[in-house]
Amino acid sequence: MLKWDPDDYGGVERISLRTDDIWMPDITAYERLDVGNAYVNIFEPYAIVNSSGYVNYYDLSDLTVYCRLHMTLFPFDTQICQIVFSSYSYDSDQLELSYANTTSSNENGFAPNGVWKLDTFLVQEEEVLYTCCPNPYVEVHYAFFMKRIGNFYIYSMWIPSGLLSSMIIAVFIMHPNSGEKVSLSVSNVLAFVLFQQIVVGSMPRSGDDSPIIGKHGVSDQGAATLPPWSDDTRVMECYSPRPCSVN
Repeated sequence: MLKWDPDDYGGVERISLRTDDIWMPDITAYERLDVGNAYVNIFEPYAIVNSSGYVNYYDLSDLTVYCRLHMTLFPFDTQICQIVFSSYSYDSDQLELSYANTTSSNENGFAPNGVWKLDTFLVQEEEVLYTCCPNPYVEVHYAFFMKRIGNFYIYSMWIPSGLLSSMIIAVFIMHPNSGEKVSLSVSNVLAFVLFQQIVVGSMPRSGDDSPIIGKHGVSDQGAATLPPWSDDTRVMECYSPRPCSVN
């Protein structure tokens, strides 16, 4: 037992021990993606042991987890990332698992990074009974509501997309005899193809849904190909046996 009387040891009330020397629960995230250990600690893994037997262990770790993304409203989307922490080996009769509901842990849990903004998060404890085991397991469920900061994408995607769309309108307004209608339309198609590649490279791969900005780019590409087809139809009519006139 990690208990002692401080009077018997010169008033020592707490000591630091390596985690390899004491028992540690195998708490891990079910959604983790990293291979190997559940946690990759950045510093030496030490725990603070009090004379009463209470152990404090602060784990500064790099943990990679899986979160399903919904990209329909990209880049103005809000994602919900759910992470479940539990033990694989110890059920509710052997391990009491709970979350630290303190002001410091709630306010200092997320550092601003310029890409995501943490709107709020929810946490709750659940006991789940699996078919393999007679006793339930305690799980701590976290749900993080993160909103993407879209200022960068406004200037790099939405404004260029609007300008390219306005050029399509200019192609339809341009007179066929101007001589630049087909070349401008082809340039718009190539610009939209390049713009589509930039959009695809700026977002994660997801087959469940497609972003609105991607659908907008495809529709603009289709609209940009209409003027060349209409002019080609006029040329084919002019070279047909029937007389034609172009106004």
